[in-house]
Amino acid sequence: MLDIYNLKDIENSLKDDNVVCVRGSHSFEECVDAIESFGKIRNNSNEVPTGQSLPEPWVEIKNVESLSQYFRFSQTKQPLHTDGYHVHGIQYAFLYFEQQAPEGGETVYIDSPKLKELLIENNLFDMATSVVFTLKKECQREAPLFDKNTEKLCWNYYRIINQLKAKEKLFQFLDGPCWKQANRIKLGSGELLIFEDNQILHGREMFKGDRLVIKGFFNA
Repeated sequence: MLDIYNLKDIENSLKDDNVVCVRGSHSFEECVDAIESFGKIRNNSNEVPTGQSLPEPWVEIKNVESLSQYFRFSQTKQPLHTDGYHVHGIQYAFLYFEQQAPEGGETVYIDSPKLKELLIENNLFDMATSVVFTLKKECQREAPLFDKNTEKLCWNYYRIINQLKAKEKLFQFLDGPCWKQANRIKLGSGELLIFEDNQILHGREMFKGDRLVIKGFFNA
């Protein structure tokens, strides 16, 4: 992961690392302008639970008690996953922290090389690369957790509809030893996190208090 402070450095930093954290206090509009100076933001948002398209190509992640059955609106821990599991062609995801929780809420992530190392250590690499899962949301996609040829990742436990034994075994690994050894980062208000979606599994620690994060996708 690279820590930077100037929004103008995002493009070059993403050439050097698949996780970039923009520190300091920046407005959301400034962050969007910086991303759009070299990339194209994907219009890939939908409203839970209706599935309706939103007027803006990003979504707000915040705690709403009446919708707390959804991770997006809850304070609970969110397991490791990729965001682009159900949409082809997403390159980068970004998280803008409008308001960080006073307690908890760290972003948890692990990259493809470290995941490969842990899969091999736990004798799960063959399963992770050979079992093809079907993930279904607005559309359907078939992929292994870990692509042996490209080392790209694709995973969302709650969207997998087949290979249930392998799904459970890999989930126990991801939510156990992998979760314990994953990286953790807590960003403050006005800070931005960008990561290459198919090279990173990410999640969230549980939190207390109010938290508002704006999530979007873009291709460079």
